[in-house]
Amino acid sequence: QVWRDAAVQIFYSMGPGWGGLIALASYNRFHNNVFRDSLVVSLGDCVTSIFGGFVIFSFLGHMASQMNVEVKDVVTNGAGLAFVVYPEAIQSLPLPTLWSILFFLMLITLGIDSQFAMLESVLTGIVDYFPGLRSKKTLVMLVISIVFYILGLPMTTPGGMYILQLMDHYVASWSLLIVGLTEVLVISYVYGINRYLKDLEIMLGRPPFLCWKICWMFVSPIIICIILLFAWVDYSPIQYGSYSYPEWAEALGWLMSFFSIIFIPIVMLYKINKEDEGKNAWEKVKLLCTPSREWGPALVRHRELVDYVDGFVQDPWVERGSHQYVNYGYDASMGSHTTTDVSRQSWASGYTQNSHVSYESAV
Repeated sequence: QVWRDAAVQIFYSMGPGWGGLIALASYNRFHNNVFRDSLVVSLGDCVTSIFGGFVIFSFLGHMASQMNVEVKDVVTNGAGLAFVVYPEAIQSLPLPTLWSILFFLMLITLGIDSQFAMLESVLTGIVDYFPGLRSKKTLVMLVISIVFYILGLPMTTPGGMYILQLMDHYVASWSLLIVGLTEVLVISYVYGINRYLKDLEIMLGRPPFLCWKICWMFVSPIIICIILLFAWVDYSPIQYGSYSYPEWAEALGWLMSFFSIIFIPIVMLYKINKEDEGKNAWEKVKLLCTPSREWGPALVRHRELVDYVDGFVQDPWVERGSHQYVNYGYDASMGSHTTTDVSRQSWASGYTQNSHVSYESAV
C-alpha cells in the first residue's frame, strides 16, 4: 500500500501518464536537451517532496505527543494532511496570520499551475485531432474550462469530499500505473528500444547512457508490475475516516478507474478490424506495430539525419507527389500552433532546393 501510494504520488507530482508531458514536450525545439530537463525536473520534484515530508511528519509527531496518541491516529490521510496538519502547524508559528495567508496562496498557485498542464494536454489533443479548431483555440479553451468547471461543482457540495476521495482512490491510482506501464512497454518492445535510442541520439547529438535502456526495458516495467500485483492482492474497500462506502459506490469507482484505460484495447481492436492488409489478425497486428517508412521528424533537415532505418523517406511530400500540404506548425510570433497551406505542385515534377527551403520556412 505504501509503495503503491508512493508510485502514484510520483505520477501525480511529475505528470507521467497524464498526457501533459507529451503535450508540453511537443513545443520543444528538436535538439532540446530532454535528458537535462528530465533530471532537473525529477531532482527538483523529489527534493521538494522530501522537504514537505520532513515538515509534515515532524509536526505529526509533535501533534501525537501533544494529544498523547499514536501518529496514525492524529489525522486521516488525503485532504486532512493539507487542511488539518498544516493549519495546526501554522498556528504554532510566530505571526500565524502571515503564514496562513502564505500557505493558502501556495495552495492556490499549486492548483492553478496544475490546471495549466492538464488543460493544455486536453487542448493539444483536441486541436491536433481536429486541426480546423486551431484558429479558434481561445474559444476551445473557454468551452473546456466551462465543462470542467461544471463537472467540478459536485466537489463543493456537502458530500463533495466523499466524491473526491472516491475519485482519488480509484481514478488516479490503478489507471495511471497501467497507462505508464503500457507506454514504457510499447516504446521498449513494440516501437523498439534501439530505434528509440537512435532517435534520441540524433536529437541530442550523442548516444544516451546504457542505464536508460536498462531502466526502460526492465527496471520500470518490473517495478510497476510488482506494485500493481501487491496492490491488488492487498486490496480493501475504500473508507473515508469511519465511513465505509456502499457496494454501488465501489463499483462506480472501478468503472471510473478502468474507463480511461479501456480505450487501449478498444482502439487496438478497431485498428485491427479497419486494417486492409494482412491475411489474418496476427499479420495485421505486426503491420500496425511497425513504424511506417515516413515515421520520423517533421522537418526535412532533421529527417536527413536518420540513416539507421531501411527505406526511410526523407521527404514524404515529394514521394507522395501531393499538390498541397497542410502544415500544422508553430508560429513563434503568435506563440501558438498555426495552419499553413504550402503549395506542392512543383514538388511532384521538379524538386528544387528552393522548395525545400520554402517548406522549412513555412514550418
